[in-house]
Amino acid sequence: MTGYVRRPLRAAATRPRLPTPSTSSLDSGAKAGLIRQKSAAAEADPLLPTKAETRPATVPPFMVEQSVASLGPLTRHLRRIAFDTYEALAGNLGISPVGSLLVRILATGPCDSDKLRELAALDTVSFAKEIGLLQRTGLTAITAPSADRRRRIYTLTKDGRAVLTRVRRVIATVERSFLAGLSEREKPLFTRIFTKLVLAHSANGTIRQNPAVMDLLDGKLDPVALLRRARQISVDLFTLECGTLNITPIESGALNLIGAFETVATKDLPKLLDVNRGSAFAIVAKLLAMGFLSPEDQAQRRLTLTPAGRTFQKDLAIRVRRANTRVLSVLTRNEQTQLIRLMQSIYQHSKSA
Repeated sequence: MTGYVRRPLRAAATRPRLPTPSTSSLDSGAKAGLIRQKSAAAEADPLLPTKAETRPATVPPFMVEQSVASLGPLTRHLRRIAFDTYEALAGNLGISPVGSLLVRILATGPCDSDKLRELAALDTVSFAKEIGLLQRTGLTAITAPSADRRRRIYTLTKDGRAVLTRVRRVIATVERSFLAGLSEREKPLFTRIFTKLVLAHSANGTIRQNPAVMDLLDGKLDPVALLRRARQISVDLFTLECGTLNITPIESGALNLIGAFETVATKDLPKLLDVNRGSAFAIVAKLLAMGFLSPEDQAQRRLTLTPAGRTFQKDLAIRVRRANTRVLSVLTRNEQTQLIRLMQSIYQHSKSA
């Protein structure tokens, strides 16, 4: 008699999805405590919505809450969008976003290295790299006055002036594309508020910017220059508040996302953070080594915070909120609310385009 062995049925594969924040039944005492906590949070952060909102599974927290906590991640994401838009439109121009700013500044006349670096808000290393690229491509020339051989004065070459029109055309197209998600009334409003924020912090931070750059650029900074400078300001104040914690802004963003969703699939982290897979896995490795992520869940390709991770994330959130509040402190309450809303609209449009 011949027989056969019945193979066990294979369980149907399910696609891992990000869960929405869990809800549980609360007794009246717990509900009252939750209401008190939300009221206290609203007093600490006037931009925090007082009405409970349901966040779709794949929508990051900074797109739901009009809170100061949204400023950091929004600034980072919008800077990436502005730079990516420039790179896509610049084509074979061969000039970086920062290089385009230097070319436009030098179009107004010769400038020595120290002043040029301050106008463009660059540290010494970044300035040497960017100006070196322009020199190697023959777009700028350098001279040294006989009175001071160590002083360097930069000018645009004939080739540099020839490419200037194309640079300005690209910047104008980037601005139109970047602000496409806003109405005609909102576009100048965003530029005005963001410019006010950037210029108010011109003398702050490890990298400072000479506000005279506005006069050289016809009284207007483009989105690429605005977002790059805003990111510098944001990182500087983050470092002041969180520098002792051995955590970077992007790692802070990862902790906040995982804490908000409670569980995040490892494969979804790069998209949520808008980074490549290598960077996302490096972040996970560091947070695991610090004891903030559960190794058991990570082995199952899920990311959850450990008790130590939750405690650290709560302390970190307070510090980040303080840093973002300092960034926005130069604006009125109404301007703060408008800026966060406009930044969310730009981000939403870029992701749906």
